Amino acid sequence: ADISLKGSEKTSTGEQDRNIEWPWAVWTNGKKLVVTSTRSPSILIWNTIPTKNNEEPDVVIKLDDFGTPRTIGSDGTNLIIGDHNAFKKDRGNFFWKTFPTQNNQKYDFFMKNALGGDISNIATGEIMWGPTFTGEGKFIVLSDKIYIWNKFPENENDTPDFSIGDRMQGGDGSG
Repeated sequence: ADISLKGSEKTSTGEQDRNIEWPWAVWTNGKKLVVTSTRSPSILIWNTIPTKNNEEPDVVIKLDDFGTPRTIGSDGTNLIIGDHNAFKKDRGNFFWKTFPTQNNQKYDFFMKNALGGDISNIATGEIMWGPTFTGEGKFIVLSDKIYIWNKFPENENDTPDFSIGDRMQGGDGSG
């Protein structure tokens, strides 16, 4: 590797919220870099690709609502973080309609599952694995099915326009 990122030493308050601990996901568009620090639990964002070892992130999002963030999706404007233990108890996904620019910037909404609302046949929430965008702006995720939205969801009740498959998820990831 040309560059190694592990985060920083302890902060003045003794917290290690800028460290990369148990990273599950990384995302880049060639300009920005986002890493999940699952054990911390936090999201580390560099506004430009780091050019030296252990370069400090520009933005750190460490919210009490995070449990173990594990997936990242973005089109460079929107950001989605899938969390296996959101609110310390359930799976689900945090959505930002604009890319975070401040430390601990609050998400716009939380989506427990792709179908919105409280679905009685789904005992727990679902992580959106591999959230991605097409060149036409469609939003695609793998959860218990492959879900496709024609545009980025507006809120937690914005259901997909199309789905493929049937109950593919199990354990810590999709089957």
